[in-house]
Formats: sequence, structure tokens, C-alpha cells
Amino acid sequence: MKKYLLVLSLHTCCAHALAQTPGNTETTKAPGHSTHAQIFNEGPRQAGYLMPGMGNTRFPISTKNAMAQRFFDQGIAQLHGFWYFEAERSFRQAASFDPDHPMHYWGMARANIDNRERSLGFIEQAMSRLKSANDKEKRLIEAWNKRVLPLDADKGKPKDPTESRAAR
Repeated sequence: MKKYLLVLSLHTCCAHALAQTPGNTETTKAPGHSTHAQIFNEGPRQAGYLMPGMGNTRFPISTKNAMAQRFFDQGIAQLHGFWYFEAERSFRQAASFDPDHPMHYWGMARANIDNRERSLGFIEQAMSRLKSANDKEKRLIEAWNKRVLPLDADKGKPKDPTESRAAR
């Protein structure tokens, strides 16, 4: 019996030590970091909720999930009220209900208007899901993608930040 317990405890210790070796860091993330993409490491952490007093904003998208649509509508209202942090939270919550729909990521990109790197990361997520979008949604996503691209395609140099500010 003592041998059995000794072998069992050694086996458990070795298995635990192997699980923590640096070679296994690829499959595990540090606490608080996303497994989806680096762009999700910043921004809101708590789940979104439907807030009272957000008005009757309606921006229909092609999602089949009613809760995703409600959170998307709330995100649009918050976006237009300059509540960028809360808007991103609402769009993230919408994406939790319908993760394959690109418009939620478009909303997250819009909510990060002052953070080009994060906006570009979110719009890349939207672009990778374009097959799920209707024509209007595709045009909106492609337009935002052009806005946040690192280089001006016509001039071959970085975009002038004052031009994009004037477009707001």
C-alpha cells in the first residue's frame, strides 16, 4: 500500500511539473489574456448587459440571433453617444451570441476609432467573416477597412491622420 501511494504521488508530481514546462506555453495563456486574438486583451472585461435608457436605436443586421441584434443595436446607440468603451462591451456581448457574424467586429473596430491598431485588428476579424454578411454589411466593413489601413493605397505612404479626423 505504501509503495502504491509513493508511486501515485510521484506520478502526480511529475505530471504537474510537465504541465508547467515552457514548452507548453503555446496552448495556455496568461490569466486575463484572450485565446481569440491579441486585440481582445485590452478593452472591457465584464459581460455586457442591456442598459435601460438607451433609446430605440434600430440598425438591422443579418444575424438570426435576437439577443445579438439587441446588443448590436445598443452598441450602435452607445457608439453614437461617444460611449466607446461601453459600445465595445455591447459589441463583444453580441459576438458572444453570434461569433461568426462580421458586424459585431465592425462595431468593435468603430468603437476603437482612437486606437488604430485595435481598430485594424477588429476589422481584420470582420473581414475574415465577410461570407456571413449581406451586401450592405460588406460595404460597411470594407469602407472601415479602407479607413484604418496602415498605408494609403493611392499614395503608397502612411495616411495623414488629419484627413481621417476630418472624415469623422
